[in-house]
Amino acid sequence: MMNRATEIVAKADAVLVVGTSIQVYPAASLLDCAPLGVPIYMVNPDRQAADGHRAKLSGVYVLPASEGVLVWAEEMRKKFG
Repeated sequence: MMNRATEIVAKADAVLVVGTSIQVYPAASLLDCAPLGVPIYMVNPDRQAADGHRAKLSGVYVLPASEGVLVWAEEMRKKFG
């Protein structure tokens, strides 16, 4: 499914990474497929999960997925209506 995932990310308006450390390849390489300037957000309760990727990330939510996705979604609603 990597080919399909690459196609989806390459057309994304935003990318949300949930509950992964972005350390396992080839899935971790998906961040590199996002178009330049597309915001990339991460939700992960492990503060160190974003280490090594912070320059690519527009925001990090140090929360469990069940909470962080809701916080992220609410912020996006406020920002983009």
